[in-house]
Amino acid sequence: MNFPIKRDTSQTLYRYFAFVFIVAVTSTIILALLASLFLNGQGLSVYWIGIAPGNVLLQFFLTGIITPLIESAILIYPTVVASSAFKSKYAAALVGALPIIALHAFVQAYKPLVIAWSFYIQALAYLELRQSEVSFKKSFWFVFLIHAIFNSSPLLLAYVLA
Repeated sequence: MNFPIKRDTSQTLYRYFAFVFIVAVTSTIILALLASLFLNGQGLSVYWIGIAPGNVLLQFFLTGIITPLIESAILIYPTVVASSAFKSKYAAALVGALPIIALHAFVQAYKPLVIAWSFYIQALAYLELRQSEVSFKKSFWFVFLIHAIFNSSPLLLAYVLA
């Protein structure tokens, strides 16, 4: 079974990136909409926290570069450790994603429920890339870029709509 993001090695990294990004974003939007139904509209605001008028370049730098860099490292290191402890890449991705998912609870208690699937997908994509002999460096930047675009999108949208 190719669920959820098995990589065909004949597929380019760009195409795989688009696929993984769409799966991660779509799942997060669906979970945010569900959370908003149960939390009186609070689920959709999960990505707008910290986005206030001010220095847009600084906000973009912190939200779109620094945070994804740190969070990608926090995601990948436990995923690598878990992959040596578990035979199943699905279990390794889940265990590897748990620390970064848990850290998001400090922002809002329900936020881990909204972003959990996205981090699981990113961890699984990392393992898929490494299994298909993509270098550590390319695999790391692959995950970072998904995360950076994901984090930057609401900020850029808020700036454009302002």
